[in-house]
Amino acid sequence: MKRYLSYMALMVFLFGTTSCSKYYYSTVSSNAPEVLRNEMGDFVEEDDSVSIVYSFFGEDLPIHITVYNKTDQPMFVDWRQSALIVEDEAANYISNDMQVRGGTYGKTYSYKDYLMPGAIGEETYGEYDDDLCIPAYVTFIPPQSRIGHVPITLANFSFDKIPNDKFTKQSLAVSLVDTKVVKMIHFEETNSPLRFRSYLSLYTVGPDGKRNQTFRYQQRFYLSRLVKAGGLSPNRIPDYTAQRGDFFYIRNVKGRNAGIWAGVIAICMAGVVIEAAVGGGYYYY
Repeated sequence: MKRYLSYMALMVFLFGTTSCSKYYYSTVSSNAPEVLRNEMGDFVEEDDSVSIVYSFFGEDLPIHITVYNKTDQPMFVDWRQSALIVEDEAANYISNDMQVRGGTYGKTYSYKDYLMPGAIGEETYGEYDDDLCIPAYVTFIPPQSRIGHVPITLANFSFDKIPNDKFTKQSLAVSLVDTKVVKMIHFEETNSPLRFRSYLSLYTVGPDGKRNQTFRYQQRFYLSRLVKAGGLSPNRIPDYTAQRGDFFYIRNVKGRNAGIWAGVIAICMAGVVIEAAVGGGYYYY
C-alpha cells in the first residue's frame, strides 16, 4: 500500500511541476485624431449624435464597445455591417440579440463601470406608428441611453515568437513600494506587431419606422507596449487592478498536456490504490 502511494505521489509531482503560466501584458494606443483616451484608459469618440467608447481590459483582448445614443430617435447598431479588421483581415461583429417587436422602451441605471464612469440613471420611452422588427444582427439603443457589447475576443497571439533580444530589462511597479524586473518592448504604430481597426455602422429610425440616417465610424488602434513578465500574476499589475481600458493580457500555459496526463495518472493510480485496499471496484467522479 505504501509503495503504491509513494509511486503515485512521485508521478503527480514529476508531471504536475512541468506546468506553469507565463504572462504577457499589453498596452493599446491610438493615433486617430478623433479618438481620445480618458483617465481610465478608455478610448472615446463622440459627436452630436453618438458617443462610442472602446475598452480592451481583460484576457485575450476582448473588444468592449459601448454606444450612447444622444439623439431623440431610436438608434440601431448593424453588427452585420460592422467589423474588426486586424491588419487586412476583417471579421464581422455579429450580435446574438433576439428579435424585438412593438414600441420602444429604454432604461439606464447609475452604476460604477470602468467603461463609462459616472453614468447617470435615466428613463426614455417612445411610441411609434409602425411596429419595429429588429433582426438578430441589429442591437437597439433607445434615445438618450447606452448599450454595451463584447462581440469579439481575440486570442492565439504569438508574442512568444518575438526574440528575447528585442526586449529590454526594465523595472515595473507592482505596488507603491515594490518593483519587479521584467522584459519590455515599446512600439510605434508603424512597427507594432498588432494593428487593428473597428468599423461600426449605426442608423436611426423615424416615427414611421423607416431608416432615417446612417452613421459610420472607424477607429484604429495598435499595441504600443508589451511586457514579458514570466509568472507575475495579473492581480499584481496596477493597470489590471485599476481595470484600465487600454490594458489586456494573455496567459501562455506550458506543460498543459503534462498537467492533464498528471491528472490521468493520479486518477489511474488512485484506482490502483483503491483496488489494492478494497480488492476491486471502481471510483467515478
